Amino acid sequence: MSPQQDFQPTRGLADIQRLFALKRPCKDCPFRRDVRGYLGRDRIESIIEGHQEGVPFFCHKTSSIPGYHVTDRRVRYCAGYQA
Repeated sequence: MSPQQDFQPTRGLADIQRLFALKRPCKDCPFRRDVRGYLGRDRIESIIEGHQEGVPFFCHKTSSIPGYHVTDRRVRYCAGYQA
């Protein structure tokens, strides 16, 4: 099933709570403080710019398919980014 066919927008408080369900960074999180990061300078700068504009940053394990948005019920905010 394609991401477009599988898309389900947020519907209520439970969906919003799911966005914040990740409590700890995953072992591959580029924002972990105990391992060396792997993001390039350009990518880091684009993430910072997005943050300043209010663009959410999703966990790479929940948003690996391009086109996911904050209203997609499968994505979760990145716990490492939020820390």
